[in-house]
Amino acid sequence: MTGSSSVIDIFREKGINPPDNDELTNLQNLKDKIFEEAQISLYPGIRDIITRLSSSGYKLGLVTGSFRRSVYHSIPPEILTLFDVTVTAEDVTRGKPDPEPYIRAMQKCGCLPVNTLVVENAPMGIAAAKSAGARCIAIKTTLGQDFLSKSDAIVNDHVELMDFFIRRIPQLAGLK
Repeated sequence: MTGSSSVIDIFREKGINPPDNDELTNLQNLKDKIFEEAQISLYPGIRDIITRLSSSGYKLGLVTGSFRRSVYHSIPPEILTLFDVTVTAEDVTRGKPDPEPYIRAMQKCGCLPVNTLVVENAPMGIAAAKSAGARCIAIKTTLGQDFLSKSDAIVNDHVELMDFFIRRIPQLAGLK
């Protein structure tokens, strides 16, 4: 979901009328400023997963409802270069749960939905991935299993995610 869509949803969820576009822009800018001032670190194990998949020749796409500047702030450049494609809020007209972000990433990667596995941590992303025709594995980094139940599989953390990949792609076990 785009940042502004998330803010609107939060207001509506709380029974409050969403702000006008100017105030929404101000709130989005404030959120971005707070995020960019925060010290952000990758989840344990994610660097290893991305490096192994990239080294094995898998096409990797990063699909996020965040703005590109937030992506560049929060993900180290040596990790970003391992992705073949990055799709941010600026690259789409409709964010998650619409399938557009994943469809765009698959097109840019030259991948068919049947050959695509999406890793997601939120219901809107799972809905977008499934609507795009991709399989989806959910990871419980931010939400519990009840919220992720529409995915094809659920793992607890990035260690389990790595195990999931190694079980399906044994050659990843020997890579570092």
